[in-house]
Amino acid sequence: INGIKLHVADWPGEGTPILCLPGLTANCRYMDNIGERLSPQFRVIAVDFRGRGDSDKTPNGYHFAQHASDIIGLLDTLSLDKVILLGHSYGAAISSYIASQNPDRVHRVILVDGGGGGPKVDYEDLLNNIEPMITRLATKYGSAEAYFEEMKNMYEGEWSKHTEAYLKHDIGTNEDGTSSPKLTKERALQDLYSLKEFDPYHAWTNIQAPSLFLWASGNFLGKPSLSKKEPTKLIAAVIPICQWVEVKDTNHATILLGDNSATTNAIKAFLEDPSPKHSIGRMKRSTYRSLAKRTLG
Repeated sequence: INGIKLHVADWPGEGTPILCLPGLTANCRYMDNIGERLSPQFRVIAVDFRGRGDSDKTPNGYHFAQHASDIIGLLDTLSLDKVILLGHSYGAAISSYIASQNPDRVHRVILVDGGGGGPKVDYEDLLNNIEPMITRLATKYGSAEAYFEEMKNMYEGEWSKHTEAYLKHDIGTNEDGTSSPKLTKERALQDLYSLKEFDPYHAWTNIQAPSLFLWASGNFLGKPSLSKKEPTKLIAAVIPICQWVEVKDTNHATILLGDNSATTNAIKAFLEDPSPKHSIGRMKRSTYRSLAKRTLG
């Protein structure tokens, strides 16, 4: 696809496939819990973006628009006319972009605790909040086991078999025998800063497919929730048809990796609803849309 090989995980199932796009430093195995819980009722496909997991590690192309192009190429390669896009964090921003640019390829959209960007985001503050996840990308560990031990400490009280599977797919071996994540810090930062070119208001207002926004309210890496409640409601209000759901007792990671069934229950309810309606009242939507246009447009 676009001259590179992309690795995917594929859980068989029925109906319109759900294509899962992981977060900035994650990989396809971040979606194992979703795949296991939704298959075989639904077919679920998760992708390693270029530079991650078992996909090719290209010297360039670390930009949200290039990832979106890779995903459209993936749909063509797999002969998928339409999919349900499920994006987490950075993957949610790419999902918003794809849905706004290629409405004929998207049946529904599920944004999991993300989907923003643009030139007005405080990226340094964001980096400070996810600093441990970025730092690990530039760290050499004595062994894969040493890496897992450090990650267990980072995810204290939140470790699951799905966390372990995602991190096993994440770690690689260096020429000197040490271990490091397969994604480099430099490429992750290129991806992140590319969102300065993202036009979120245009993307959200041009999503034609019915959408669902899932918000994780719990603390993440010892700090308050990565996504704030009001800005996430702003996203949901600006999207023409969107339901907003708080997934309680989860954080930015456990909303997908944890054992809480609330995430998949909310997804199933949304996908089984033949005609989803906006969950934010008309007056509230008007206020949010006005705010979004002033602050983003």
